[in-house]
Amino acid sequence: MTKRFDVSLEISKLLILLCSAKLVGVSALTRAILHNGGHPLVTTALVVLYTALALSIFAGILHLGAITRLVETSEHRQHVADAADAAQPWEFVSLGEGTAARHSALAQKAMFLVAILALILALLVDRNLGGHPTGTSQMAAFASDL
Repeated sequence: MTKRFDVSLEISKLLILLCSAKLVGVSALTRAILHNGGHPLVTTALVVLYTALALSIFAGILHLGAITRLVETSEHRQHVADAADAAQPWEFVSLGEGTAARHSALAQKAMFLVAILALILALLVDRNLGGHPTGTSQMAAFASDL
């Protein structure tokens, strides 16, 4: 497998890992981070966030499958060329130009970006709605937990 396939696979795997971690982290910490979680705009942003993260993971899995198929195609063509005649030129298999690998990679990155923007929106709206404890009361609450 060539380096360009490896790089493409690694980027996709890292985005899947980031999306999974963000999905778990935001789910676990929503009550601690957001004080106005019941507000319709915050709730909508969270739904968009969770949906975008799930879609990004799904697109990443599709991308891994598409890359695997391209590697298989490339190796098969090389094997056929080697078996037929060593003088036959090697055929280049592209990662882009309308392939499923390119489309799924773009979808994965776009959904990850949408998820990040939805999280930022939820946090900004929540902070602007107020109802947050002051720094002194936060420190007192933290000290009482110790």
